[in-house]
Formats: sequence, structure tokens, C-alpha cells
Amino acid sequence: MIIVMKATAPKAEIQRITQEVKSLGLTPEPIFGQQIVVIGLVGDTQAFDPGQIRDLSEWIDKVMRVSRPYK
Repeated sequence: MIIVMKATAPKAEIQRITQEVKSLGLTPEPIFGQQIVVIGLVGDTQAFDPGQIRDLSEWIDKVMRVSRPYK
């Protein structure tokens, strides 16, 4: 799963989201670009709905799954 932050997201908010994601049992991997920050989530993300992650902050632009759940 990937979290795409809004271009104007403050660094303190990115750090807060990173800590909150850790508390959910996932490993956040932030990638800082020139325009935006993307946070890759490593772990079993199938248990989480993208909307649930998006609700963590108003600074999140979108949340996308990298792969489809397998059943």
C-alpha cells in the first residue's frame, strides 16, 4: 500500500503518520521527492481498508494498493 501526501504536508505531520502506521503493525518507508512525499507501507496491508488509512490525516492525498488481495 502507498500513501501519497499532499504537496503542502508539514514534516511534523508526515512523522506523526509514520508513527501511527507503526502502531498499526506496519513498517512505513517514506520517500521524499521534490514535490510530494510518498510513504510505502510494508507488511500485511490486506487487513486495512485504504479509506481507514486515508482517515489518519487531512494531509493524505490518496492511498493506493500496490497489489490486489489474493483469495
